[in-house]
Amino acid sequence: MHFAVNTIGRFAGFDEEDVYLKQLVVTMKHVQENARFTILADRHNFEEFAGWDRILVGPDSETRDHDGATARTVEKAAKSVAAELIFSPLSTASLAGSFRCVPYILDVDEVERQNFNAGRRGTPQYREYKKICSRVRAIIAPSEYMRKRLLEVLSVPINKCVVAHPGADRSFEEHQRSLTEPPFIVAGGDLGLSGNMLNLRSAFRKVAEDFPHNLVVMGRPTDQEPEDWGPRVMRVHQCPANVRAGLYQHSTAFVSTSLNEGASVTLLEAIRAGVRPVIARMGGVEEIAGTVPVYYNRDSEASLGAAIRRVLQETDADRASGINFGKQRIAEFTWDKAAWKALRAFKKEA
Repeated sequence: MHFAVNTIGRFAGFDEEDVYLKQLVVTMKHVQENARFTILADRHNFEEFAGWDRILVGPDSETRDHDGATARTVEKAAKSVAAELIFSPLSTASLAGSFRCVPYILDVDEVERQNFNAGRRGTPQYREYKKICSRVRAIIAPSEYMRKRLLEVLSVPINKCVVAHPGADRSFEEHQRSLTEPPFIVAGGDLGLSGNMLNLRSAFRKVAEDFPHNLVVMGRPTDQEPEDWGPRVMRVHQCPANVRAGLYQHSTAFVSTSLNEGASVTLLEAIRAGVRPVIARMGGVEEIAGTVPVYYNRDSEASLGAAIRRVLQETDADRASGINFGKQRIAEFTWDKAAWKALRAFKKEA
């Protein structure tokens, strides 16, 4: 089969959705050698898919060299390359028009928040999402938790959702150099106001009074984060896999700032790299990690600080035991399994 992959509006980056989309497509191409994948890209991410069968979609497509014809919409682009189905984030699946499409979504909490005060009909985005979900035959969710949330928020039938748990690339177990000298804590996740950024900042200031560790905050910058994180904090914006792996491997703890977690991609990477995770008890985290992380109360700065202290005070033996247990726990979550689940969803739509 020939699949078109809609990446319009997805900036080349390293947050969870970028990783999920790219790793899933790369692995599907690997496990299904007779399938063809064409990337429908925009000018912001076209170079990210160098070496792929790709087409530049958009009004300024004439400014770049590319393979295939150009088009103004994803639907027209898919037709121009004779694709049979479009794989797309739910957020931009409307660009597929009436073309056969399998969307995926990692989180519906923001949609639910925006829709809460919008009245009976809901926001335009909410209505569009509902329309898409009712039209397609299959939608991909990254966890059983997200499958239930899709039913609650968008009324998506359980049997329409195919769960494709993310994996963690084996490269995270390969030794990588660190950007900075230990000891340090690495933090990542949601760095906007909907995350736990402010509690992390306050908790670290208190922890830093008793421990020599610095803090490395990684991830795509947001307008809501502080301009100055304060002393002993290193801010890293660009985090490809080898950089993330190096930070995880040389840190004492990984602290997640996310308060809503449907996919747990970053958490899986951190555990596979061999670091003790500290994360709020929410979303699909327990489904993926079980008792591996040190959990904290998402609404409490004191709880977050106590969780960080607990990890920093562990003996070497306890830390090693926790790391080994974590790697055993997540061994079942692989991108190969996710790719086969996604291909099963494609067959439902075909």
